[in-house]
Amino acid sequence: MVRQELEAASISLAMLGWLVAIVICGLPSWRVLKVSEETSIWEGLWNLCEADGLKSLRCMTYNSHQVLPHDLQVSGVLVVICIIITFLSLLLYLFADKLNTWVLDSRIKHMLKLAASVLFLVAGLLMLVSVSWAASFSLAMLSWIGTIVCCWLPKWRVKKMSEHIVIWEGLWNLCEDDGLQSLRCMLYSSQLVLPQDL
Repeated sequence: MVRQELEAASISLAMLGWLVAIVICGLPSWRVLKVSEETSIWEGLWNLCEADGLKSLRCMTYNSHQVLPHDLQVSGVLVVICIIITFLSLLLYLFADKLNTWVLDSRIKHMLKLAASVLFLVAGLLMLVSVSWAASFSLAMLSWIGTIVCCWLPKWRVKKMSEHIVIWEGLWNLCEDDGLQSLRCMLYSSQLVLPQDL
């Protein structure tokens, strides 16, 4: 009895996952880029949308799959494969469940259910990879921007010269902070002026 309840719960979750995969495949918000305070661009697997705050949403379908960024192309293919594998797994599982009335050999039924379970796991991993693939590009862009910002910050080395005066050395500039009154910065005239450890 408990096994049948667990099987019913697992097949219900698999069906829910399949429906959610279909829904997220069509959503245009795989990548959201903020253009201004109110305007943002939503990149999806099949269309590109411009959202103007809560006022309007204008979408256009891609003319070609080649227009998509590479990471979204790969994610789109993986999501479609995931949806197909999940559908085939559901069919295989339901066929194995109905097989009990036709065939008395329970080994075949268990082997088919095991094969369906393995296919469900493969589909879940494909979905995880596709979403991670699309997110990693965004995270890579954020880390790239963070690296640029860190390079320009003058706080690579901080020296306290007196009670109120602090010298900040960076890769490109040198700043002098005299307490709360002012911060004066100057760019290095040459990279040769930099200390060797910077």
